[in-house]
Amino acid sequence: MAIKITLLILISLALQARPLKVGFFELIPHTYGDQHKKVGGPIIDYFNKVMAEVATDSVDIKLLPLPRLITKLTKKELDIGIFLAKNPKRLNAFDYPRIALYDMVPSIIVSKNFKGDRYNFEDIKICVWEDGYLPEQFKSLKNSLFKMTGELITQRCLEMMKNKRVDAFFSPDHLSLKYHLKKMKLQNDYKVIPVVGDPIGLYTVFSKGHEKLIEKHETALKKVKEQARYEDEFYKFLDSLD
Repeated sequence: MAIKITLLILISLALQARPLKVGFFELIPHTYGDQHKKVGGPIIDYFNKVMAEVATDSVDIKLLPLPRLITKLTKKELDIGIFLAKNPKRLNAFDYPRIALYDMVPSIIVSKNFKGDRYNFEDIKICVWEDGYLPEQFKSLKNSLFKMTGELITQRCLEMMKNKRVDAFFSPDHLSLKYHLKKMKLQNDYKVIPVVGDPIGLYTVFSKGHEKLIEKHETALKKVKEQARYEDEFYKFLDSLD
């Protein structure tokens, strides 16, 4: 009997010692990874601060393509997915905390000389992702939208702006726009302005069955946000690019 109890205790301790399996997908500038399994980015650093408050012994973070990340979370082969937005299918498959890691602000890049405001974009041509997210106010601007597909869309749209082929570029993520302006040394010529619409939360998402961990995560995230929001950490990262 004593041997059985000892074995159960050892098994329990082994399970507790198992590192949390965490997946993320590449979303430059927030996250990145390479073939040498080096992972990083400001959101990874911020996530690690939160998990340090959770006081987990070990976290195993891996870069995965987004479809594979979703599959592994669904099959419970991952405990956590970083930086996922909500949609009805995901809400059924995973557990979301009440607080987002970061709220994206849908925005556009326009010339510094742009005299309009966030309520009226009818007279300008806007570069957008084909089949990508569009705010409600853009859905009546079909003739004003220049839809792009393929790789490096942000860079290509900014080049088109420089060549006067389009007047603006839309992204659901204002911080990404600011990063690319700085990366391409265009911050003195263009500005980022928000469009009408609600922010889009990006969350630490949990596979089913992690209720206690979610509670700990929410408490830790509140504490970390009181010290610094993700945006504050991102701007430090942006300043480091000088």
